[in-house]
Amino acid sequence: MTRPDRQPDPDPLGENIETISRLREQIQQREDSLLHRPVEGLFASLARPITLYVILLLQLAWILFNTLGHLRGFSFDAPPFFWLQGLTGGLSLSTTIVVLIVQARQGQRQERREQLQLQINLLAEQKTAKIIQMLEELRRDLPNVRDRLDPEAEAMGRATHPETVMRALGDLEEPEPEEETREPAAG
Repeated sequence: MTRPDRQPDPDPLGENIETISRLREQIQQREDSLLHRPVEGLFASLARPITLYVILLLQLAWILFNTLGHLRGFSFDAPPFFWLQGLTGGLSLSTTIVVLIVQARQGQRQERREQLQLQINLLAEQKTAKIIQMLEELRRDLPNVRDRLDPEAEAMGRATHPETVMRALGDLEEPEPEEETREPAAG
C-alpha cells in the first residue's frame, strides 16, 4: 500500500537513458555544422533503395530517348552515350565523396564512444577492485569468519592501470628495456 504523500521510486534506468539521449542530441547539434548537415542529408537520401531505382529508370529513359532519336536522325547523346557516361562518372565521384565524409564523421563519433566506454570500464573495474579490497578487509576483521589467504581475491583487489590495458590491446608500445653496458670479457 502506498501513501499519497510518498513520491514514486525514481527509475534509474529510464533516467540514464533519457540523460544519454539528451547528451547525444546536444553533442550532435554542437558538432553539426552548416557544411555537414546537407552532406549527411544527401547521404540519408542516397542510402535508400528508391534512389537506385530512380537512377536506373533515368538512365534507361536517357538511353531509349537518345537511341530512338539517333534512329530518326536527331539525338542529344548518340550511342555510346558519352554524356551519360560523364554524368554517371561525376555522380559516382560525388557519391563516393559523400560516403567518405559521412564515414569519417561516424568513425570519429565511434572513436569517442569507445574512449568513453574504456574510461567507464576502467572506473567500474577500479570500483570493483576497491569493493573486493573492502570485503577482504572485512573478512579479516570479523571474529566469527575464518581468516584465510585467497590469492585470487588478492589479485582481483588490485586495480588495473590504464597503461596495462592499452599495452594488452596493442595500442601502446612497450617501453624498450635499457641496454646494459657490458665490458668485454678478459681472456
